[in-house]
Amino acid sequence: MVSVKAVGKSTVAVKWSAVKGAAGYRVIRKTNSGRWVNLKDIAGASKVSYSDTKVSVGNKYTYTVRAYTKNKKTMSSYNKTGLSAVAGISTLKLSKSTLSVFAGSLAAKDPTYLIACPGVNIVMITSPVAVVK
Repeated sequence: MVSVKAVGKSTVAVKWSAVKGAAGYRVIRKTNSGRWVNLKDIAGASKVSYSDTKVSVGNKYTYTVRAYTKNKKTMSSYNKTGLSAVAGISTLKLSKSTLSVFAGSLAAKDPTYLIACPGVNIVMITSPVAVVK
């Protein structure tokens, strides 16, 4: 898998590398700490992306992808940990003393976020780009 990224308020974009000999790909998702669920079968070896629009702002979604043959038998191993994104938040950057939140297009429609971090008081953020120290 290459990347998982929140795009705006209601989409998570999933992209992966093509697998030689694949007839298609199975996108698998889990929500927050739930179980893996088959989300979508995508026919075509060259189709290497999927936009998940069945997401809710603030929920964490974890994705993995498996290639399958023309008989829909899986032909590749998969990342059991997966890659995650929080719907509605495009970037979180954390250093030893700073948490930065970049909300992208979400901020224009719903500019309030609650962020909780160990050692940091709960903070209400009301700007598209905020830094908490």
